[in-house]
Order: sequence, then C-alpha cells, then structure tokens
Amino acid sequence: MAADLNPTEEMWKKEIKVELGEPILEVELDDTVWPIIVERAKRWFKAKKGVLGCENMAIVPGKTVYDFPSNACAIIDVILPRRSDIQSLLSLGFFDIVPLNALNIGSATSAFNSYSAYTQILQALETRRRIFGADPDWEVLCNQLHLIGGSGLCAGEGTGYALIIYKKENWSTEELKDRDENLFFRYMLGQAKYFLGRIRSKYKSYPAAGGSIDTDGPELLQEAKEDFELLDVEISESQGPMGIVIG
Repeated sequence: MAADLNPTEEMWKKEIKVELGEPILEVELDDTVWPIIVERAKRWFKAKKGVLGCENMAIVPGKTVYDFPSNACAIIDVILPRRSDIQSLLSLGFFDIVPLNALNIGSATSAFNSYSAYTQILQALETRRRIFGADPDWEVLCNQLHLIGGSGLCAGEGTGYALIIYKKENWSTEELKDRDENLFFRYMLGQAKYFLGRIRSKYKSYPAAGGSIDTDGPELLQEAKEDFELLDVEISESQGPMGIVIG
C-alpha cells in the first residue's frame, strides 16, 4: 500500500507534474509511484547529508557507556561538561604534579599576576591534558557511546549533562531548511524524470491523428542522470566544513 504524502509532498507532486508537462501533456506516473519517489529522495538525502537533532543526555558519575538517542543513526558531536582550565588546575592538584619552581612562577597566587606566568600555566595544562588525559572525550564503539571522562567529567559532583548532536534516523520533509528543501525537491524531480524516461523509452513513438509522435524517454533519462550528478556536488558543498561523522 502506498504511503500517504504530507501536504508539502502533495504540493511538490503537483509542481513536478507541471514541470513535466501537465496539463498540456499527460504525465504517466500514478499515485503509487509518488511515495516511492519521496522515499528514494529521503534515502539519498539521509546518506548524503541528513537531518540533525540534538538531545541533552544525563551523565552519571562512574558510568562510561550510553545508548544512542532513540532516533539517532549516527553521532555527529558530543559537547561534554568541562571544568575551566584554571579551576581544573587548582582543584586537581596540578601544582603537586608539576612543582612551581619548574614553571618559574614563584607561588600559586603569583601565577596569575603576569602574562608570562599565565602563558606558562596554559602550556603546562596542555602537557597535562596529553599525559594524564584530564579532558573528557568520547567515541562510538559497537553502536554505543563511550565517554572517556578524564578527571573533568562530572568530577564526583553528581549527575551532569552532555549535549548530543546526531543524524536522525526518521524525519519528515517538513523539517528541511530552505536550501535543503530545494535540493530535495530537485532530486524528486530527477527521480520523476527517471521513472517517466523508463516508461517512455519502452515505446519509441505512438500513433496520433497527424502521424506518429516520437517520445522523449532517452532525453529524460539523460536529464535525470545529469541532475543527480549536479545534486551530489551541491549537497556536498551545502554542508560546509564538518567533523568526522562517527557511528
């Protein structure tokens, strides 16, 4: 049974039929085909870009493995609670690990009284991050989110929260932004050209009152191919710089 189209998709269907020649020409695509066109466009958009969602996730001290949000198919980023560099430095005993005289800053109080001392502290903090793993981080393993807490994650202060940014598994075309909506519509149009081209390519011509009329099946198939190639480039460019999608 064909899926029902939402009002936006019904409007696109009418626009596409006009693009393909109605009401002057008959467009040989019945109502069973349109949901297929929509679903193919959704699969293309999901694979190439996707619709983003975000969710606050409670972080429990001592717990490192979490399930994905219920509608997530891939994790894009996790924004973890972090203590400030200076707060982390003072509260986690950094001066016990790296003696003050090694930094040439005299005392913890005087450490913040000069730019050069502050710069030394920041440099030492970066070394501390790399050696002791003090900053929280994350990774995805076996379809679960693993938090690498370091000493800054929750830090025994009770439940904290992380912001999870993810690609949605299920979404509606009504969630698309303006540029994405344009790309999605044009991919649907390309799919309609593809279906129509396949249908019309089965018959080179058909009889009419003034003689036989050639069909444009091969031309529509070629147009669809060119449309898909251009859209793949455009949707890639529309994303801007992104980090690595994990999951």
